[in-house]
Amino acid sequence: MRLNIPRFLVVFVITSIAVPAILFGVSAVFGIDLSSSFLPFIPFLAAATFEGHRQVQTHQTMPGSGDMWSAALWMGIVGMLTNLVMAGLFFLVVPGMSEGLAGIPVNFLVIGFTITFVVAFLISRLFLWVGARSAFKALERAKKETHS
Repeated sequence: MRLNIPRFLVVFVITSIAVPAILFGVSAVFGIDLSSSFLPFIPFLAAATFEGHRQVQTHQTMPGSGDMWSAALWMGIVGMLTNLVMAGLFFLVVPGMSEGLAGIPVNFLVIGFTITFVVAFLISRLFLWVGARSAFKALERAKKETHS
């Protein structure tokens, strides 16, 4: 399995921008707050599912477990680095937002970042498998229909 990092990044960034925009719109229109602590992981979920699906469509086979763990590791690294860049850009545009982080000791930030990375890595692995499995089952059904 070969991870397509540009494709992963496109889905990741689009989801990272679209989900908060949609939640803001729902909040503004309906007055319902849908934000949660799971929100930062939705781009990993979406991009990993999409990538797993595309891998099966491209190679017509289910990726191996080791390959999926390796791809999930890279998804976690690339996704977290992308989040850091987007947060940095956001703090440049809205400097007052970073004041809340000023009082937090660096070691707590590192621990939080590490825990977030581990969860993102595991979510990427799970949803990479979900996307690949879904596409593989669809491929098998299509093959059975053509042979019937």
